[in-house]
Amino acid sequence: MWILPIAYLLVPGLIGAFAIGLFLTRRPITSTTLWLVGVFVVGVLVAGISWAIYRQMHGGVQAATLLEAFATLYYIPFIVLTGATLAIRTRLQSRGVGVALLIVLFLATGVVARYASGYFLDFVNASG
Repeated sequence: MWILPIAYLLVPGLIGAFAIGLFLTRRPITSTTLWLVGVFVVGVLVAGISWAIYRQMHGGVQAATLLEAFATLYYIPFIVLTGATLAIRTRLQSRGVGVALLIVLFLATGVVARYASGYFLDFVNASG
């Protein structure tokens, strides 16, 4: 199951790196464009990871359950980190403090997202 480390480690890390990169950029990006592009990209990631795991398990898990679990796992950090990035970008002068704050927030939301997405996957384990 090579896809699970990617699903649980790499993709959430990309979301955190996106938030830090957004914080460090100097070019202004409109918040509407940022949210629309971000929601689309995270949706593609959710669909791709869910499809790959569904194929790897040969349909042993319902696709809807995988979509719910990975949407929870990826959208919670995306929403929190993007909102926080947009909020602190105009208020903080120190880049180091902002990056440190985003890393702490990323770790905290990662724990919450894993816990929340685990509810969907626990139902799969209980019914399987």
